[in-house]
Amino acid sequence: MNKKRLKEVFIIILVTFFEWLQLDISCNLEKGMHTIELQTIILNICIMLIFNFIVYILTNRLWLTMIVSGLLWTIIGVTNYYVIQYHGMPFTITELKNFKTAINVLGSYNLDIGSIPIIILIIGTLIVLFSIFKRKYEIAKKRSLKAAMLPCFAIAVCAVYIFAAGYGDTPIKPKKTIGWSWKEAYGKYGYVACVVEDLYSKSNIINKPENYNYEEVKEIYDKYANKGNAQVQEAYPDIIFIVNESFYDLKHLTDFETDVDYLKNIRNMDNLLKGYAVSPTPYGGTNSSEYELITSNSLYLMKSGVTPFNVINLKGANSIVSHLKSLGYNTLGTHTESGINYNRISGYNDLGFDSVKFEEEYEDLEYYYGRWYETDASVYRNMIKWYEEMGDEPRFLYMLTIQNHGKWDLNDSEYDKIHITEGEFEITDTINEYLTSISLSDEAFFDLTEYFKNVDRPVVLCMVGDHCPSFAGEIADADLSADEKALKLRETPLYIWANFELDESELGSIGMPFVVPTLLKVAGVPLSGYYEYMLDVNRDVPIITAYGKYFDSDYNCFSVGEGLYCDLVNEYFKVEYSNLENKSQ
Repeated sequence: MNKKRLKEVFIIILVTFFEWLQLDISCNLEKGMHTIELQTIILNICIMLIFNFIVYILTNRLWLTMIVSGLLWTIIGVTNYYVIQYHGMPFTITELKNFKTAINVLGSYNLDIGSIPIIILIIGTLIVLFSIFKRKYEIAKKRSLKAAMLPCFAIAVCAVYIFAAGYGDTPIKPKKTIGWSWKEAYGKYGYVACVVEDLYSKSNIINKPENYNYEEVKEIYDKYANKGNAQVQEAYPDIIFIVNESFYDLKHLTDFETDVDYLKNIRNMDNLLKGYAVSPTPYGGTNSSEYELITSNSLYLMKSGVTPFNVINLKGANSIVSHLKSLGYNTLGTHTESGINYNRISGYNDLGFDSVKFEEEYEDLEYYYGRWYETDASVYRNMIKWYEEMGDEPRFLYMLTIQNHGKWDLNDSEYDKIHITEGEFEITDTINEYLTSISLSDEAFFDLTEYFKNVDRPVVLCMVGDHCPSFAGEIADADLSADEKALKLRETPLYIWANFELDESELGSIGMPFVVPTLLKVAGVPLSGYYEYMLDVNRDVPIITAYGKYFDSDYNCFSVGEGLYCDLVNEYFKVEYSNLENKSQ
């Protein structure tokens, strides 16, 4: 055996270990290295080795292999660090489709050059410098089959281990680990292994339900086709649907007291229906929440980690937009940030909004001292202007806000209006700024209802949070069970208000796919067969999560495929699949 070739293979293995170390450090020392097991470390290194050895075989140059791999893993490590810091979730393959979004978001942050990115850069620099040093002494070698045998053998060994670890009868890493939470999976099973799983999951975006048959689904459509809403009013009400960024009540997770009630207006409003909407993901994933809310489809059938507007063709699919347009509504969709973020400009247009408005359409925006995000109050003023310009038809206006987006340490503490007085947290300053931001949303929402009280048209206003803030899990009560914590982290406030009297008092906790059917029923708007079916499902199964659990009307938790209503849940998935694939109502 060629001793020089053997030495080079050993060097690649050693360098790959340090490259793995870069990535693990990027995922946060206390949540990455301290939880991952040795066998899983080997699994991740084997995956990286396959890439590095392929580069080695193709180039036949050790120095070039190390430069390519060193630069690649260093860039990924640094990127991952900042994505986790400011998004709360690790960098995934899907994020490549959101590159412009990432640039826009990161451009709004002051990137802190902490110790971790410096360590990552030092390791990468040392690898590159060593590669340059090796270049001076490396003699060009002819490519030959014999020369490639050893690295090919190494690739084969790595591949066998990967198969055994991830797909064998007794795998070290379960076959599916990131469906519940990327944030928790990478610390236990390794970043690279989870990235490979994420990449594999993108091969088929939508999972076809077992025993799916369109004819069976068509029978359901036919059954509900002629059902109507007995509460139809003479004039359809205008509907304002607000998805409020990171709007969440932290008291839902733990007890504490503040000097001022940060939801003082909402807690005391009349004619306001209150409840919770269960988001598909905690901490982030606004686009996923938008998808479930607008289409009334659960994200459960989607491969984990997808951003729906980037990967799903929504033309012709059921949505609140298509339904209200069929009733003669003039529809408008808007977000105060760039339309390229998560490809919303294409998503909104595919959904069929009559008009869409993004950052360039807004005027006279305001900010709360040092926070970078437009206040709810200022974006609502723009919304009111557009509402008044929409004409005589019934109006549907959908808005996604941005005010409460992280970070929550942008202001000096003197600008915090809300302060924790009872309760000990390591991140009290962060919480104070967050609650201050929430209090601004509370005030803006109240002022918006005051405006619509004086509008000479029936108006229904719905506001729902998209997900909890990225730090929420850190302050959750320690005695919560895993199922309780998973649910509470996803339960965002849901409010429905109208400038006419509403009959109901509480909405309970419902999955986001059920929000629109509930809203339309409260508003007295005729329902499609699909929405009538959704309400029937909702009575028995109010929550169907994206992570493979459902809750019955008593809020008992079951895994999909188990429990009294497993057949109903599976039937719902078939109807949803038909909505996505056949674009049927």
